[in-house]
Amino acid sequence: ARRARGADNGPFRYDTCAVVQPAEDQVLIDVQSVTIAVQPRPAKRSSDRVEVSLDGQAIKAANPDQEEFQVAPIERGTHIVAATIRDADGKNVCQSPAISFHVRQPSQLAPQNPNNPNRKH
Repeated sequence: ARRARGADNGPFRYDTCAVVQPAEDQVLIDVQSVTIAVQPRPAKRSSDRVEVSLDGQAIKAANPDQEEFQVAPIERGTHIVAATIRDADGKNVCQSPAISFHVRQPSQLAPQNPNNPNRKH
């Protein structure tokens, strides 16, 4: 049920705000950073700000229009990310579902890893 911006339909609200990158359960292999992208619907109002949390730690936007966040370095393992949109007063006006993604780095202990000093040739 979409509400228009007119006074007849009540206050503005977002239908959704979702983390669209990385994808749910995506596996990223041998990466040093990750881009987290948030997509609000309808489009974000200029007075609102997007914030993301990665593993429970808030990442604030560097500028008011920011909808993508670069995280570097990114540790190996499973991570959980969610987005919040706050209005000019700091009130939460949209909360995305949390998604998880996985970062895998090659292990130097893996027998076939070319960086393993004990690898049999």
